[in-house]
Amino acid sequence: MAGTAVATTKPVNPVVALIEKRKSDIAALLPMAVPSERFIKTFKATIQRQPELLDCDPQSVLDSVTKAAQDGLIIDGREAAIVKFNSTKKVRNEHGQYVDKIVKTAQYIPMRNGLIKRIRNTGEVSTLDQTIVYQQELDEGRFEWQAGDDGFIRHNPIYDRDPGKPVLVYSIARLRDGSISRCVMRKDQVLKIKARSRSSNSGPWVTDEEEMWKKTCLRRHSKDLPMDADLRRIFDSEDYDPPATIDAKAEPVEETKTEPAKPARKKAGAAAAALNNEPPHDPKTGEILDADFSEPAAEEGSQEDQTTDPDEGNSPDDDVI
Repeated sequence: MAGTAVATTKPVNPVVALIEKRKSDIAALLPMAVPSERFIKTFKATIQRQPELLDCDPQSVLDSVTKAAQDGLIIDGREAAIVKFNSTKKVRNEHGQYVDKIVKTAQYIPMRNGLIKRIRNTGEVSTLDQTIVYQQELDEGRFEWQAGDDGFIRHNPIYDRDPGKPVLVYSIARLRDGSISRCVMRKDQVLKIKARSRSSNSGPWVTDEEEMWKKTCLRRHSKDLPMDADLRRIFDSEDYDPPATIDAKAEPVEETKTEPAKPARKKAGAAAAALNNEPPHDPKTGEILDADFSEPAAEEGSQEDQTTDPDEGNSPDDDVI
């Protein structure tokens, strides 16, 4: 008697299952300019390129995808990226003792091209670019920078030979009114910011460090650029968030699921509520609210010609990415 073949179904990864389940909610958070099919398709391609994300806490991946959707950035490594890092959590073992357990967590990172896209979409900035200055260029007098009322930057890059290691990075923006804004950062300033980032030893800081130099300068420069409240929120709530620790005296926990992060944009609509597993409500009074997808009011920015001094008006934690 011939044997009968038994069909087997490969189990669906929890990360893939959760994203698929929440796909319509994620799509509802996207701006109209970003097609939902393209957003989801690009994320799935990212999962194929970075299979290590499948080992991350599913909720942390959902939180990362949600933030990218709210920011209107495609997760393609150019506009936005998701990286894996290990965090430590206190859990109680079978003997009732607290022990450290490593939890693989996903982290959303807005990338420079995505931030520039959002800035240009405001219509207030005509051109915006960041450039690195290398040691040989500095030694040969190929870079000049003067701050003040008559400030300028002159840079003659080396293209035909090794220019050496990066020593400076600068950003230049031409505003809609024709004025020019500049920002210059030294190597030590960039490395201090890198050291405070929890993704300093993984992701773009390792694979694309020079790109992260440029992004670091862009973020500091953004303080002097005109942008609306929603774009300012993206810069202010960037991808640095010190790993959470749980005091050993805290209540025992039996599992390692991370708490879902609150969406960065305050949306009280059905999509945001579904992602947080709760109805839209007033955070102070607890009153249930009607759906509201209104955008935050825009803020006016300065459009004066200006050059940002590397050490002026920046607290140590301002620019951490």
